[in-house]
Amino acid sequence: MDDVAAVAGVSGATVSRVLNGTGGVSVSTKHRVEAALTSVGYHHNRVAGSLAGGRTMMIGVALPFQGFPASTVLGVVVRIAANHNYAVLVGESGNDPSSNLRTLNSFIERRVDGIIFAAEEVLVPPEPLVEKVPLIFLDPRRITGYLAQSNPTENRGTLSLHAARMGRQSAERLLQAIQRDPKPVL
Repeated sequence: MDDVAAVAGVSGATVSRVLNGTGGVSVSTKHRVEAALTSVGYHHNRVAGSLAGGRTMMIGVALPFQGFPASTVLGVVVRIAANHNYAVLVGESGNDPSSNLRTLNSFIERRVDGIIFAAEEVLVPPEPLVEKVPLIFLDPRRITGYLAQSNPTENRGTLSLHAARMGRQSAERLLQAIQRDPKPVL
């Protein structure tokens, strides 16, 4: 970051404010810093930023990949997360509680800021996990029940719409929970 600051003729703190979008920088200075970032080939290190800021800007999403419209739900979650500068880490959920717990722990080890988890069995995470990260649980049967009730070919649009709505609501609720109560993951 020092090389960017030198090229732009500003302090490292100014470069940091531009990178983090925290303000207090004139438009002309912002443009100089952005030009310096490009000329130096600098790429913001989100991992280093998460150490300082306490957020990784990642959410974990665990979905069953068989018999569930995972791509529809995931597509909506990814778009909403990206609009809030979050990346999405994907894992698979299923009927095996120990495998589901491994997926949750994998997300925690990677310091995600929140988790959306879809599983038919209600998963009771360990208490320390609940205190560290906001969790949104989905019951995939709420979506796949449409398939059991009718002809899947005729209701594919309804199924996709319902899956997209569930993904959108889950992502929005999770991001609101993260904003409202940002629990540090240590």
